[in-house]
Amino acid sequence: MSIRTKIILIFSIITAVIVGVSSGISYTLIKNSLKGELKGRILDIAKLGATSINIPAYKRLYEQVSPDLSESEIKEIEQSDDYKLISNQLNLIRNVEKGIIRYAYIMIPDKNPKISRFVVDADALSLIAEAKEKGKATEEISHFAQEFDISANEMRYLKKAIAEKKPIVEDELTYDQEYNISAISAYAPLYDKDGKTFLGIIGVDMSDKNIKNALEKSTLLSLIVILVSIIIAFVASFFSGTVITSGIIELTRVTKDFASKKFESRARVLTKDEVGQLGSSFNVMAQTIQDYARHLEQLLTAYNHFVPHTFLKLLGKESIIDVKLGDQVQEEMSILFSDIRSFTVLSESMTPRENFNFINAYLRRVGPVIRNNNGIIDKYIGDAVMALFPIQADDAVLSGIQMQRRVREYNEERAKAGYKPLAIGIGIHTGKLMLGTVGESERMNGTVISDSVNLASRLEGATKVYKAGIVISEDTLNNLKDSANYSVRLLDKIRVKGKKEPVSIYEVFDGDEEDVIEWKIKTRDKLNEAIHLYLLKNFDKSLVILNELFALNNNDELVKIYIQRSNYFIANGVPLDWDGVMTMTSK
Repeated sequence: MSIRTKIILIFSIITAVIVGVSSGISYTLIKNSLKGELKGRILDIAKLGATSINIPAYKRLYEQVSPDLSESEIKEIEQSDDYKLISNQLNLIRNVEKGIIRYAYIMIPDKNPKISRFVVDADALSLIAEAKEKGKATEEISHFAQEFDISANEMRYLKKAIAEKKPIVEDELTYDQEYNISAISAYAPLYDKDGKTFLGIIGVDMSDKNIKNALEKSTLLSLIVILVSIIIAFVASFFSGTVITSGIIELTRVTKDFASKKFESRARVLTKDEVGQLGSSFNVMAQTIQDYARHLEQLLTAYNHFVPHTFLKLLGKESIIDVKLGDQVQEEMSILFSDIRSFTVLSESMTPRENFNFINAYLRRVGPVIRNNNGIIDKYIGDAVMALFPIQADDAVLSGIQMQRRVREYNEERAKAGYKPLAIGIGIHTGKLMLGTVGESERMNGTVISDSVNLASRLEGATKVYKAGIVISEDTLNNLKDSANYSVRLLDKIRVKGKKEPVSIYEVFDGDEEDVIEWKIKTRDKLNEAIHLYLLKNFDKSLVILNELFALNNNDELVKIYIQRSNYFIANGVPLDWDGVMTMTSK
């Protein structure tokens, strides 16, 4: 976190805390003040209401209160003039604070100390009329002489007012879940004209609507004050922080540029104070780092020509610096070997310089093809190339096809210059291999070790025997995402030098000339049938098909090979242990 950000946060937090605490204290004081005012107000209304009740009319009702009254007697009393008079007087009390006083009623004690009884409730007559009109009242009706349980804890103030016969107001507001409102009640005793005879308790219930409105306004004002204070603090701290940290911010910018390898970046020296001196010293250091980084980058680029970065990634290393002797991993990959045919004959006609120019011209064309298909060039062996394809077998096969096409394009250039055309053979196998470093403390090299590598090399050698451009193993064929995407035909089943198990090999001929591709696709099924008959030792029938193909095209080397073999076995017989496998005695 930057210093400027810290200054802004500290200023803003301190301001918010101070204003928040002040607002909280103010809120509490206002709330307590309003609550005290409300308590005094409701108590005064209750006491004033007690003095305004018509005592003679009330006494006549009071004297009729009995738990044994029938429903008709209660109804008759509630329709009496005395009841209506007292009800009107209670409603007048409620209208003192219209909309705030919720209930007004008069109750008297009962012989049972846990209950009291209603004499008059201000809402009773209106609720009775509502029930008569609509069939049901919206609230429960507190009828004349109806008992009311005062044993619950929340009724302790009413119970106390009845017991002590003195004015009482509740200490706290009580929340009513049904009406989602808080209210407070006050109680005042009713006495006869002699001022001594206790006739009951008048109760008044007042909501906190005014308090709530006042507190909401106070809260809104507090929030506005807090927000404005934070904004002012933020703006003030932003500008003061910018002034204080401008030099540091500039150094931070340059440091980030350096982290992004923008070594040419320099700090602008804005002041002559300690921060400005630090900026000047940093610029001197930056120039040294830039010069060193440029040299190091050139060095790493040069190293990358000898040890590809992709090779390092396979070893799980970020840099050549991390590589140690003996580092190794086992992976399944496709291995590609390619070689220029008759290179020895070509090289004999060239000077050493011409040889190197020729090889580099060739490799300059095929190297990018391998890299573009996710391949790693493991090594150049004179005119030969060994490449690894760690992702999928399709990459290796596509590289082989494109290499053949690039050579054909290169031959067009060579023909114009009067040079002989080139031909290359490519062998591809897919299997397990060990990739790592070998050597000793003063000299080591990255390499791969595996029978799979040897087999790929032998398959490249087999291209000379079968006169095929690309030869792949059955393992490579099986690892292709969809072999139908390639032009492939069976060549043979061979046992290469140094291997006991035979290997089925196939020719991929997508890199051939268009007419050759068309011929091989057209005759593939016939040729497969002939090879199948050959392997079943039915050489006569095999020859019939092979001779038909030869008559149509005498340039197919594979047809010639199987004609020659069939004629040989017909003339000389088949060895008892013959299994159809061709043993390769050389690379």
